Amino acid sequence: VHIPNFVEQEKSFKGKRGNYFLYAGRLSKEKGVLELLSLFSTMPKLKLVVIGDGPLKEEVKKYSRFGNIKILGKLSRKTVLGYMKTATATIIPSKCYEVLPTVLIESYSVATPVVAPRIGVFKELIKEGETGFLFAANNQNELGNLLLRVMRKRLAEMRVKCRKEYLEKYRGQLYYERISKVYASLARD
Repeated sequence: VHIPNFVEQEKSFKGKRGNYFLYAGRLSKEKGVLELLSLFSTMPKLKLVVIGDGPLKEEVKKYSRFGNIKILGKLSRKTVLGYMKTATATIIPSKCYEVLPTVLIESYSVATPVVAPRIGVFKELIKEGETGFLFAANNQNELGNLLLRVMRKRLAEMRVKCRKEYLEKYRGQLYYERISKVYASLARD
Protein backbone atom coordinates (compact mmCIF):
# COMPACT_ATOMS: atom_id res chain seq x y z
CA VAL A 1 0.00 0.00 0.00
CA HIS A 2 1.35 3.39 -0.95
CA ILE A 3 0.28 6.30 1.25
CA PRO A 4 2.04 9.57 0.42
CA ASN A 5 3.31 11.93 3.12
CA PHE A 6 1.34 15.04 3.91
CA VAL A 7 1.76 18.55 5.25
CA GLU A 8 -0.81 20.44 7.22
CA GLN A 9 -2.88 22.84 5.17
CA GLU A 10 -1.87 26.48 5.26
CA LYS A 11 -4.69 28.92 5.98
CA SER A 12 -3.24 31.41 3.56
CA PHE A 13 -1.53 30.29 0.40
CA LYS A 14 -1.88 33.46 -1.62
CA GLY A 15 0.74 36.15 -1.58
CA LYS A 16 2.19 38.81 -3.80
CA ARG A 17 4.66 36.94 -5.98
CA GLY A 18 8.26 38.02 -5.91
CA ASN A 19 10.76 37.70 -8.72
CA TYR A 20 13.03 35.09 -7.12
CA PHE A 21 13.51 31.35 -7.00
CA LEU A 22 13.73 29.49 -3.71
CA TYR A 23 15.91 26.67 -2.46
CA ALA A 24 14.77 25.38 0.93
CA GLY A 25 16.45 22.33 2.37
CA ARG A 26 19.54 20.62 3.63
CA LEU A 27 22.81 22.22 2.62
CA SER A 28 24.63 19.07 1.58
CA LYS A 29 26.41 17.73 -1.47
CA GLU A 30 23.71 15.28 -2.60
CA LYS A 31 21.08 18.04 -2.65
CA GLY A 32 22.88 19.89 -5.47
CA VAL A 33 22.89 23.24 -3.70
CA LEU A 34 26.48 24.14 -4.63
CA GLU A 35 25.82 23.57 -8.33
CA LEU A 36 22.68 25.69 -8.04
CA LEU A 37 24.58 28.50 -6.36
CA SER A 38 27.33 28.29 -8.97
CA LEU A 39 24.73 28.63 -11.73
CA PHE A 40 23.07 31.66 -10.14
CA SER A 41 26.45 33.30 -9.56
CA THR A 42 26.81 33.43 -13.37
CA MET A 43 23.26 34.67 -14.00
CA PRO A 44 22.91 38.04 -12.21
CA LYS A 45 19.45 38.71 -13.69
CA LEU A 46 18.01 35.77 -11.77
CA LYS A 47 17.51 35.97 -8.00
CA LEU A 48 17.84 33.07 -5.58
CA VAL A 49 16.89 32.81 -1.91
CA VAL A 50 18.51 29.93 -0.01
CA ILE A 51 17.07 28.70 3.28
CA GLY A 52 18.53 25.80 5.21
CA ASP A 53 21.34 24.35 7.24
CA GLY A 54 23.79 21.51 6.89
CA PRO A 55 27.40 20.48 6.43
CA LEU A 56 27.98 22.91 3.53
CA LYS A 57 26.73 25.90 5.54
CA GLU A 58 30.03 27.80 5.50
CA GLU A 59 30.67 27.13 1.82
CA VAL A 60 27.13 28.22 0.94
CA LYS A 61 27.55 31.49 2.89
CA LYS A 62 30.36 32.50 0.52
CA TYR A 63 27.80 32.96 -2.27
CA SER A 64 26.12 35.80 -0.39
CA ARG A 65 28.72 38.09 -1.98
CA PHE A 66 26.68 37.92 -5.19
CA GLY A 67 23.95 40.56 -5.27
CA ASN A 68 21.36 38.19 -6.70
CA ILE A 69 21.83 35.47 -4.04
CA LYS A 70 20.40 35.77 -0.54
CA ILE A 71 21.50 33.18 2.06
CA LEU A 72 19.14 33.14 5.04
CA GLY A 73 20.22 30.05 6.98
CA LYS A 74 17.83 28.00 9.08
CA LEU A 75 14.38 29.57 9.57
CA SER A 76 11.06 28.51 11.11
CA ARG A 77 8.66 26.50 8.95
CA LYS A 78 6.20 29.40 8.96
CA THR A 79 8.86 31.80 7.65
CA VAL A 80 10.00 29.30 5.00
CA LEU A 81 6.41 28.92 3.79
CA GLY A 82 6.12 32.70 3.65
CA TYR A 83 9.10 32.86 1.29
CA MET A 84 7.80 29.85 -0.61
CA LYS A 85 4.39 31.32 -1.32
CA THR A 86 5.89 34.48 -2.79
CA ALA A 87 8.60 32.73 -4.85
CA THR A 88 8.35 32.30 -8.61
CA ALA A 89 9.15 28.61 -8.11
CA THR A 90 10.83 26.29 -5.63
CA ILE A 91 13.94 24.59 -7.00
CA ILE A 92 14.86 21.08 -5.85
CA PRO A 93 18.22 20.47 -7.61
CA SER A 94 18.78 17.12 -5.93
CA LYS A 95 21.48 14.84 -7.32
CA CYS A 96 20.15 11.83 -5.43
CA TYR A 97 17.00 9.81 -5.85
CA GLU A 98 14.40 11.29 -3.54
CA VAL A 99 11.32 9.44 -2.32
CA LEU A 100 8.81 12.22 -1.70
CA PRO A 101 10.47 15.47 -0.62
CA THR A 102 8.44 17.39 1.92
CA VAL A 103 9.56 20.64 0.28
CA LEU A 104 7.69 19.60 -2.90
CA ILE A 105 4.46 19.03 -0.96
CA GLU A 106 4.93 22.31 0.93
CA SER A 107 5.47 24.15 -2.34
CA TYR A 108 2.28 22.72 -3.82
CA SER A 109 0.42 23.56 -0.60
CA VAL A 110 1.17 27.26 -1.10
CA ALA A 111 0.48 27.10 -4.86
CA THR A 112 4.10 27.42 -5.98
CA PRO A 113 5.45 25.41 -8.94
CA VAL A 114 8.52 23.19 -8.53
CA VAL A 115 11.63 22.90 -10.70
CA ALA A 116 13.49 19.58 -10.34
CA PRO A 117 15.71 17.17 -12.27
CA ARG A 118 14.14 14.64 -14.59
CA ILE A 119 15.17 11.68 -12.40
CA GLY A 120 13.43 9.25 -10.08
CA VAL A 121 10.07 10.22 -8.63
CA PHE A 122 10.20 13.80 -9.88
CA LYS A 123 9.00 12.54 -13.27
CA GLU A 124 5.88 11.23 -11.50
CA LEU A 125 5.38 14.01 -8.94
CA ILE A 126 5.72 16.98 -11.29
CA LYS A 127 3.39 17.39 -14.23
CA GLU A 128 5.56 19.18 -16.79
CA GLY A 129 4.16 22.63 -17.54
CA GLU A 130 1.29 22.13 -15.09
CA THR A 131 2.74 21.85 -11.58
CA GLY A 132 6.35 22.54 -12.44
CA PHE A 133 9.27 22.02 -14.76
CA LEU A 134 11.86 19.30 -15.23
CA PHE A 135 15.44 19.55 -16.46
CA ALA A 136 18.16 17.03 -17.29
CA ALA A 137 20.04 16.15 -14.11
CA ASN A 138 23.50 17.71 -13.86
CA ASN A 139 22.83 19.93 -16.88
CA GLN A 140 23.40 23.47 -15.63
CA ASN A 141 23.01 24.93 -19.11
CA GLU A 142 19.54 23.43 -19.52
CA LEU A 143 18.54 24.51 -16.01
CA GLY A 144 19.73 28.07 -16.63
CA ASN A 145 17.78 28.32 -19.90
CA LEU A 146 14.72 26.82 -18.24
CA LEU A 147 14.82 29.34 -15.37
CA LEU A 148 15.04 32.24 -17.84
CA ARG A 149 11.92 30.90 -19.60
CA VAL A 150 10.11 30.39 -16.29
CA MET A 151 10.74 34.03 -15.30
CA ARG A 152 8.96 35.15 -18.48
CA LYS A 153 5.94 32.86 -18.04
CA ARG A 154 2.65 33.77 -16.51
CA LEU A 155 2.26 31.15 -13.82
CA ALA A 156 -1.21 31.90 -12.43
CA GLU A 157 -2.78 28.82 -14.00
CA MET A 158 0.09 26.62 -12.80
CA ARG A 159 -0.35 27.92 -9.27
CA VAL A 160 -3.99 26.83 -9.33
CA LYS A 161 -2.93 23.36 -10.51
CA CYS A 162 -0.26 23.10 -7.80
CA ARG A 163 -2.79 23.90 -5.10
CA LYS A 164 -5.27 21.42 -6.63
CA GLU A 165 -2.58 18.71 -6.66
CA TYR A 166 -1.94 19.35 -2.97
CA LEU A 167 -5.63 19.26 -2.07
CA GLU A 168 -6.22 16.03 -4.01
CA LYS A 169 -3.16 14.11 -2.77
CA TYR A 170 -1.23 15.55 0.16
CA ARG A 171 -3.61 16.88 2.83
CA GLY A 172 -3.46 15.49 6.34
CA GLN A 173 -7.12 14.46 6.29
CA LEU A 174 -6.50 12.25 3.23
CA TYR A 175 -3.54 10.65 4.94
CA TYR A 176 -5.59 9.83 8.04
CA GLU A 177 -8.44 8.40 5.94
CA ARG A 178 -6.04 6.24 3.92
CA ILE A 179 -4.13 4.90 6.90
CA SER A 180 -7.37 4.22 8.81
CA LYS A 181 -8.60 2.07 5.91
CA VAL A 182 -5.36 0.08 5.95
CA TYR A 183 -5.60 -0.49 9.71
CA ALA A 184 -9.28 -1.43 9.41
CA SER A 185 -8.51 -3.98 6.68
CA LEU A 186 -5.73 -5.48 8.80
CA ALA A 187 -8.04 -5.73 11.81
CA ARG A 188 -10.55 -7.72 9.70
CA ASP A 189 -7.90 -10.19 8.54
